[in-house]
Amino acid sequence: MATLQVYLDSSDFSRLSEPTEEFASVRRQLETLVASRSIQLRLSAVHVLEGAPTMPAHLGRGRARFDCMRSLCGAHTLIAPDDLIKREAQMLYGTPYEQLPPLMRDDGNWLPSHIEELEFPTRKQLVREMLVGMPRDHRRRVKRSLFTPTGELSERASRLLSVFAIPFAEQVSRRYPLTQRAREHVIGYVRGTFGGSKAAQEVLTSIRDLEVLSTWLQVNWTEVSPLTSYIRDMAEGLTERLTETAAELKRLRSAQGDTVLPQKHVADIHKAAYDQARNDFPLEMARRMLNADALPHRARLDMAPSLRVAGNILFAIGLSASLPTNARPLKSSDPIDALHALYLPHVDLFRADAFMADLIKKVAPEFASGVVSSLHALPSSIQARMEA
Repeated sequence: MATLQVYLDSSDFSRLSEPTEEFASVRRQLETLVASRSIQLRLSAVHVLEGAPTMPAHLGRGRARFDCMRSLCGAHTLIAPDDLIKREAQMLYGTPYEQLPPLMRDDGNWLPSHIEELEFPTRKQLVREMLVGMPRDHRRRVKRSLFTPTGELSERASRLLSVFAIPFAEQVSRRYPLTQRAREHVIGYVRGTFGGSKAAQEVLTSIRDLEVLSTWLQVNWTEVSPLTSYIRDMAEGLTERLTETAAELKRLRSAQGDTVLPQKHVADIHKAAYDQARNDFPLEMARRMLNADALPHRARLDMAPSLRVAGNILFAIGLSASLPTNARPLKSSDPIDALHALYLPHVDLFRADAFMADLIKKVAPEFASGVVSSLHALPSSIQARMEA
């Protein structure tokens, strides 16, 4: 029997990590199912970075969430949400499947690819950066003392880099969590002992380790870094799309309300416009991701189930916010819920709150049977799926 793939809601890790009996039984059952290899709980960057503490009072609970993630998910991860959107966008524009990155990983790597592409400058570039801002004549004199006539670093430059190595490592440690080993590699890279690529790999290994990340956050939780801003930046982009969609739907409804055509005709026009806007929404997400000139062909949308599901969810939320009466205001959690929903088509069971579970039934009914709206019900839902 194939191992079931299960995706938890971020709030589940919070509940399962609390020192109370309310969810202790659920956690024990999940741990048993994981140990028996009946299920794999998949971790995403949304889980990790949404669960990161944002103020000192939350640091202890944040560490407990990370410990729970490590315990339940182990090395089973998923590619980051923007990488998943890009993956499906590339499929829509014709990239062959074999050239796409794998969706699931089993090496503990939850990082977004733009962070995985971390590179350090060469030692020569570090020295040249030190010269920036100096008066021209002074810069020329200093440069002659730091580089040989053949363009290599002089002994003086090596001594300068040796002194600069520790402050440089401190700068890196404010942006990324570093183990002692990674810190030593960063210092060694500046001093010429290790190559920059080797040091970068050690830094990436540090970042992936949730225990190291949770320890780093206890000191650096206020720092703005590529890690701490990742989810916020994605959410802001989706919130902008939601706001645009709600405004456009309001405008569409207003324009149709002013017509003198028969009501049935107006209703037919409204439905056609609504259907086109809904179907174009995920295609527009793909176009923006790749900065393409035109939308991909709509007939290919079945190749991009994540974009279709998340796009339909976002569109439905925007539509609800545009209603003339009983409108549902946009919430800060809406774009995060949509990011989680990207993974729905790729797992067997998907945890969501009652609102999102109901919305999925309406906009993605083909996946509704895999949605579990109660954490307490998850173990029995897993058992039922195993026996089916």
